[in-house]
Amino acid sequence: MLPFAAFGQEKDSLQATNKPVSAKESAKERRQKMKDAVYLDEYGSRTLEGLATFYTLKEDETRENGVVTWIEKTYTMKGVLTTSCKMAYSRDAYLASVQQAGPEYTFYPNGTKKGNTFQDGHFETYYENGSIKERGQTINDTEKHIFQYLDKDGKDLLINGTGVFYDHSKKYNARIYHEVKDSVLVGSYLIDPEQKDTLYTYTGTTQEPRNGWVMYHKAIHNYHGTNYVLPQYISGNRLYVRFVVDENGSVGRVSNINSLNYYVDRDIVNSVRLAGSFNKPTLKNGKPVKVLMISTVHWSRPDGM
Repeated sequence: MLPFAAFGQEKDSLQATNKPVSAKESAKERRQKMKDAVYLDEYGSRTLEGLATFYTLKEDETRENGVVTWIEKTYTMKGVLTTSCKMAYSRDAYLASVQQAGPEYTFYPNGTKKGNTFQDGHFETYYENGSIKERGQTINDTEKHIFQYLDKDGKDLLINGTGVFYDHSKKYNARIYHEVKDSVLVGSYLIDPEQKDTLYTYTGTTQEPRNGWVMYHKAIHNYHGTNYVLPQYISGNRLYVRFVVDENGSVGRVSNINSLNYYVDRDIVNSVRLAGSFNKPTLKNGKPVKVLMISTVHWSRPDGM
């Protein structure tokens, strides 16, 4: 029996109401609804309303025996539902923070289900026509199991839990190849279109700067001065920077993904380039490999964001 045979036991009657917010909704109702909205950019980081790609809302909140539960939903700025997940919070020692309290559902723009993620890490993804695409389980940041990966015709691309498949990554804007052995993801990589070399995005190990992440980010910020605040006229406060850590741990090919301002972008890219090398090369099958990474650089704004 396949390890995902128990899938579906947690499924409930949640349905996607994946349609734009009704035009009949009054301005007063919308203002009331949106006053607690959290606005997110396309990468999921909090941002200003005018710069947002998505917003999240807490809906159907209940309180019982000291536990608060709600459905947290994320919408596009046009009001189309993209994710829905039951969350819970309690002051008890056992549940002292916000935790996932039910499956997380994701949806395509047309309303069909895109995927489920369960509390134990099991997940399913679907093609837009509703057919199953992938089943697996995420154990932690460095261990992911893929039990099945099917093409659109229903053919399993893994033979006895081993094989290579690819998909398009919005995060990297590239085709990513995934290597699976004995149902364990052992590597993900892309081919650099300019350098024609292999850059790994996942190896099952974590990469860390030589002096640790705290000192790494401090070096980036100190490049601009410890009290640096973005000018008021700059829209946004986060720059996403991609770079390659080579076989020796050196940082190169630094570039910004989004843009704040030409001069701010340039300075931040330079600060990442000069922030320092990484501890040691990342090994794949005992050999050092190049790793493609993305870092988020965040500054305070005069408006407090």
